[in-house]
Amino acid sequence: MSIDTFEILFSGFGYAFIWMTFLWLLHFILKNAAIIDVGWPICLFLYALVYATKTTDISIAETILLFVVGLWAIRLSTYLFIDRIYKKPEEGRYTHLREVWKTNVGIKFFFFYHAQTILNVFLSIPFLLISLERNHSDWFLMIGAIVSVLGIAGETLADLQLKFFKANPINKGMICRQGLWNYSRHPNYFFEFVYWLGIACMGQSAAFGALSWAAPALILGTLFKVTGIPATEAHALKSRGEAYKQYMREVSRFVPMPSKGNKKSNIREQ
Repeated sequence: MSIDTFEILFSGFGYAFIWMTFLWLLHFILKNAAIIDVGWPICLFLYALVYATKTTDISIAETILLFVVGLWAIRLSTYLFIDRIYKKPEEGRYTHLREVWKTNVGIKFFFFYHAQTILNVFLSIPFLLISLERNHSDWFLMIGAIVSVLGIAGETLADLQLKFFKANPINKGMICRQGLWNYSRHPNYFFEFVYWLGIACMGQSAAFGALSWAAPALILGTLFKVTGIPATEAHALKSRGEAYKQYMREVSRFVPMPSKGNKKSNIREQ
């Protein structure tokens, strides 16, 4: 990488650092640390936008990328704001962190927030490669864009199916097995991964495009080993017990597959 490339990279990091610091300050006002979940997609869009504007004239490839990433960021941030912030108490995993940390909680959240700023540097590698390239492979670019949009659509469908299920009082005390949730325990996570596969494919259209595949690899590692599936299922097992164990036996963990048990929402919490 040239000096100019590192300047662009650090410029993106600088704007992202300011944004995440703003979110950190905002969490004191809201008394809800989950605001980082809302701001995280916007942070990644900032990286893409800064990279595009810091290079030469914005190319068609950069325009397509900004559209796809912008669509993803707006959709996900809006959903998470409604689901986790608007008239909602702080999510359990954040209250748990407060209990574990006990002292200097605010400072520890500062580093927690900016750990994601640093993670986003690596996730933004495909954005940087696309912005630096002037002669893209049209096939990789278009296939990647289509895959990403399909991922966004799938994640949106999964989120809406779960939201409508929970909104129905009849389903109180039941585990959702409607739609995609009858084929995967985490269809929203699966389609998030599909979105990132598409982003990596778009990055493959540029020189050194193989580096782009670090992004979906990081997402997959995070989903399986850090804050995604393990935390979600640990909480579900604690709150739902045997009912969720049955759900685990009958429904695929990640990739949508035919389920082994009865369809629909017939598993009631114990």
